[in-house]
Formats: sequence, C-alpha cells, structure tokens
Amino acid sequence: MTPDNINPSTLLISSRKDPAGSLIHEELCNLIQQDTRAFPYIRHWYADERLIFLHGPAIPHTADRILFLSRHASERPRPVLTVHVTGNYGPADYGGDPGTLTPAAPDLMHALINR
Repeated sequence: MTPDNINPSTLLISSRKDPAGSLIHEELCNLIQQDTRAFPYIRHWYADERLIFLHGPAIPHTADRILFLSRHASERPRPVLTVHVTGNYGPADYGGDPGTLTPAAPDLMHALINR
C-alpha cells in the first residue's frame, strides 16, 4: 500500500471473452478520465481467458487494489451495476480458494456505485 493510502494505484481487469465486462471497463475508463486526480494511478489489463479462471500468479500484483470487471447472472435478469469483494465464504465451486475473501475497499466501492 502507499503511505496513508494517498493516491493508491488501481488495476482494472476485464476479459476479452466477456463483452459486458469489456463495456464496463470502457465506461469506467471514460469516468476515470474525467477525474484528473485518479487517472495517473490507474492501470489496465485485458485477460485472454474468463476472469473466473484467473488465479494467483496469473494476476498482476502491481497495484494497491484490483477491480475485476465482469458480467454476472441472476434468476431475474435486469440491468444493474453491483460491486462486491471477490472470494468464497465456503467452498470454491466457481474458482478461487475455499474460505477466502479479499480485503474490501469500501471507499472505492461507495464511489463507484454513486458515480
């Protein structure tokens, strides 16, 4: 982390195989470019595989925080933007490690939802 979390660097990751995630990435880039304070601290990575299959060493660790930009499905499909931490409370049926959650960035999550 950077000292006192001043200007933490953020890595945005999306998959080339996920059109929705790619669109989210593009739109988020448009919003970020409007904020000159954030722009120098943003890095981008476009994975060739689906994000759910990325694990450990395959993920660049060059940032203070990482945002995975992807589509999600629900029983009642409707357009909605959600923000949540990655990980698994229990088993890892869809990837990752069982019983492992990543640290949250509530200030960033709040800002993204309210923007």
